[in-house]
Amino acid sequence: MAGEQGVSRLVGRLPAWLALVASAGLLATGCGKTGCGSGAESGEDAVRQFLSAAARDDSDEAVCRYLQEGESVDDAVTWVSELGPAGDVDALEVREARGDQMGAEHRFVLGPSSAPVADLAVIERDGRFVVSVTGSTKK
Repeated sequence: MAGEQGVSRLVGRLPAWLALVASAGLLATGCGKTGCGSGAESGEDAVRQFLSAAARDDSDEAVCRYLQEGESVDDAVTWVSELGPAGDVDALEVREARGDQMGAEHRFVLGPSSAPVADLAVIERDGRFVVSVTGSTKK
């Protein structure tokens, strides 16, 4: 009878233990999910930080925080790598082309105004800026 109570107590604590392991995993990665937030103060900052992380093929964690939920880190890294080497990507001109009327989606043109190389979508939600590679185009 005493052994059954011990097992019952252990099983009763198992969900809390699993929650602890899961939260420790999130702390270790720092993000936990796509679009967790870049900490960027503007859409332009988010674009520059995203391009830098993806061009250097930083950890999945470093790239995923800039992506809209449901987007692939591998697709994002490939998309940016097609813009050129990391040094070239860092040197790209970034300027806002337009935003929607509600201010939630912004479009940024990459490259010189005379020969833009891409159009990148940035979504602002809950004070965070995330990039949508699937909503973006290369020229």
